[in-house]
Amino acid sequence: MAARKALRAVTPDDVLAATPPWGVLGFDSERDMLLDDLKTLSERIKSATTTATAVAALSKRKQEVFEQIKALDSGDDEGDILDDSDDEAWTAEG
Repeated sequence: MAARKALRAVTPDDVLAATPPWGVLGFDSERDMLLDDLKTLSERIKSATTTATAVAALSKRKQEVFEQIKALDSGDDEGDILDDSDDEAWTAEG
């Protein structure tokens, strides 16, 4: 007969492992996290202390985040292996 594993209490590490990254950071969704990133990037771009080189890099990152939000909103997910494209109509004619 196989030995049973002893029960143990749930640890904070167990909770973190089951929580999505944006949840660990305190956001309700990935979209909320990305919107916060856009806000932060905009503030840093407008800051008088941000160098021209940094503005270019921050602007590029801001565009990337914006594209991620658009992809989330449209339902496009590169990791999604199912083809959600429209199929042509098919009717069975006998």
